[in-house]
Amino acid sequence: MMVRFLLLAGVCFLSGTIDVKAQTATQKNYYVVIGVFSGLDGAEKLTDEVNLKGFNAQYALQHKKNRYYVYLLQSAEKKKAKSFLDQIRKETEYKKAWLYKGKLGDDDQS
Repeated sequence: MMVRFLLLAGVCFLSGTIDVKAQTATQKNYYVVIGVFSGLDGAEKLTDEVNLKGFNAQYALQHKKNRYYVYLLQSAEKKKAKSFLDQIRKETEYKKAWLYKGKLGDDDQS
C-alpha cells in the first residue's frame, strides 16, 4: 500500500513539474529594445557603449530572424515593460526604443 502511494505521489509530482516547465517554455517576455543587428559585432559594440553610460544593456539572438536584439529590460509584465519604455523614450537619447514581445536567446529555439 505504501509503495503504491509513493508511486502515485511521484507521478503527480512529476506531472506538475512538467506542466510548469511547459508553461515557462511557452511564456513570452517583453523586451525594451534599442537596437537590432545582423552581426554579433554591432550588438556587442552598442551594448558596451550603452553600459558605459550606466545602463544594464544585454543582447540576445532571435533565432528565427537571425538578428541580435540589444535590450535594456526583459519582463514578463507588459505594464512594467511599457512604463520603462516610456521612461527611456522620455529621459534618454533612445527615442526610437520599442517593445518586443517574444522569446530571445536560448528560449526561442523550438
